[in-house]
Amino acid sequence: MTSWQMVLMTGMLGVAASALGPQSKPPDSDSPFVCNIDALTPSERAAYKQISARVLGAIVNRHEIADGYLFEVDRDRLPITDLATWVAFERRCCSFFDFRLDVHRENGPVTLRLTGPDGVKSFIEAEFGSRR
Repeated sequence: MTSWQMVLMTGMLGVAASALGPQSKPPDSDSPFVCNIDALTPSERAAYKQISARVLGAIVNRHEIADGYLFEVDRDRLPITDLATWVAFERRCCSFFDFRLDVHRENGPVTLRLTGPDGVKSFIEAEFGSRR
C-alpha cells in the first residue's frame, strides 16, 4: 500500500469514526449487558444484520484475553471500512463494549479487540459463538 493510500484509508476510518458520535470519557458506572436494538433504525438494523454476518464470516482466529477477546479478521474477505462500520453500529446498540481496531504494518493482520467490564466474555461468547 502506498503512503497516499494509507492517508486515504486513515481519512476513511476517521469518517467512519465520526459516525460514532461525540467522543466522551468513559461512564462512571458500567452499562448493563443489554443491547438496545432501538438505537438503530429499521434500515440500519437490516444493514447491521448483513454486515454482522460478513464480520463473523471474516474472523479467522480468536484469542481469549483477560477482559474479552481478540479477533483476527481476514482483510481479503472484509474491507477495513466495513469493519469500522460494524463497530459504529455495535457501539450504538451495545454501549458496554470497548473496541480497538489494529491494522498492522507490512500487510500484517487486522485485529479487533472486543473488551468490557467483568462478565463481558460470556456475553461475547454468546454473541460470537464459543468456538471459531
